[in-house]
Amino acid sequence: MPCPTVIRLVRFIHVPRKFRRQVTNTFLFARDGYQCQYCGRPRSDLRHREFLTRDHVLPLSRGGDNSWTNCVTSCSSCNCRKGSRLPREAGLTLRCAPHEPHMVHLVWAVRRLTPLQRKYVVEFFGAGVAAVLDR
Repeated sequence: MPCPTVIRLVRFIHVPRKFRRQVTNTFLFARDGYQCQYCGRPRSDLRHREFLTRDHVLPLSRGGDNSWTNCVTSCSSCNCRKGSRLPREAGLTLRCAPHEPHMVHLVWAVRRLTPLQRKYVVEFFGAGVAAVLDR
């Protein structure tokens, strides 16, 4: 039975916020390029027994939440150094402001798309997505 390789969305249907992709470590690390947002070291440069962790810019103990705009990727060293403080209190600075990512970027970072699927993603979302897809 033949089936299509790509299904194209013809009309956009608004998805309520509560049904949007939740913050998971897999997607968080993909959004931040698998590197610490404080020291800039990628996962491949971490020393023995160091690993990537989720850090809350405004700590949960101070009323922070588990949202895309409050979570960043941090190496375990920077995360321990920061503790329950704000980045400026710990002498750390963020390399870029956390934001809610576009799901197409995350899907491309986490799993492989076929060349035909990539063609339709670039065609549908425009040339701006192409730069992210080519990373």
